[in-house]
Amino acid sequence: PQLKREAQELFKSVKIFKPKSSRAESVEKFLFCQHKKK
Repeated sequence: PQLKREAQELFKSVKIFKPKSSRAESVEKFLFCQHKKK
């Protein structure tokens, strides 16, 4: 996804995950970013 690519330019670690509590047919996902680049 383009959003992940853009986030990777700003953060050292970028992960996308879908919570187990989310329904299988749902498109809900979370973008988890850590360690902002300087």
